[in-house]
Amino acid sequence: VQADQIEAAVGTLERMLLIAPKEPLLWLEAGGHYARLGNLHSAIEAAERCRGLAGDERLRQRAETLLQELKGKLN
Repeated sequence: VQADQIEAAVGTLERMLLIAPKEPLLWLEAGGHYARLGNLHSAIEAAERCRGLAGDERLRQRAETLLQELKGKLN
């Protein structure tokens, strides 16, 4: 990500999600990166997955904020 290789970062996150599909923070990060790539539908799906899995209220709120931003871009 620091080298602005978002596609490579997404690939890494997707592999990590295969190993840990119930890790909400990975879904949130994937959602943010999908959004940077312009893939809003995948970003929304990832943020929704994070929101559903998050046991921590702060993480759930971050996912909700991302969802609102993404849905606003769709309109």
